[in-house]
Amino acid sequence: MKCTRFIVLSAAGTLFAGSAFAQLSQAPAARAQPVNAEVRGSDAPAFADIVKKHPGYLERSDVPRDDKTLAILRAHFKEADANGDGHVDEQEYKAYMAKSH
Repeated sequence: MKCTRFIVLSAAGTLFAGSAFAQLSQAPAARAQPVNAEVRGSDAPAFADIVKKHPGYLERSDVPRDDKTLAILRAHFKEADANGDGHVDEQEYKAYMAKSH
């Protein structure tokens, strides 16, 4: 009886350890994401690619609605506008997008 219990517990421990190891070995690959040269850790477009109307800054209405990567910027535009002037310049854009992703 004790021998059977030992075998069952050993088998269960081996299965548990094996599945935990398999998950750990896959985790780094799942977390690896491409790095955008413009904004680290984000798929957001470069600031220069979305600035169209005003040279050097964005207003909330300038942020494209059809770009899902910019939806968070549209939703939290006032937070991205660090100096509160109603515009997001390139430095504010880079800082906010790096922070939000």
